[in-house]
Amino acid sequence: STSATADTADQVIRLEASCEELSAQIAALTEKLQLSERAKLELEGSVHDLDTLLAQEQAAKTRLEGEVAASEDTALRYRQRHEELESEAARSASALTERIAQITQLESSRSELLDQIAAL
Repeated sequence: STSATADTADQVIRLEASCEELSAQIAALTEKLQLSERAKLELEGSVHDLDTLLAQEQAAKTRLEGEVAASEDTALRYRQRHEELESEAARSASALTERIAQITQLESSRSELLDQIAAL
């Protein structure tokens, strides 16, 4: 019976040592879990920050695309207006050329009439 008591006491000591070892392992795993949870939260924060930056970049891209489209529209309007002005200038030059020809003809007719009047 003394031997059985000694064996039981040894088992109790071994079980207590195992419990202490398990408690230490649980504490270490709990600490690792807390560190992992903190790291997860930090990563989630980083992902949120990146999502925010991405949204800002997409908004900037959309705004710039709108500005490019507006600039292209403006450039097209300027090109069209330039072509209209060139066409108007060509018409005006043609009209002036015709008017100069008419004036030259009138001067010639006037000169002929003066010659005829002088001959009278």
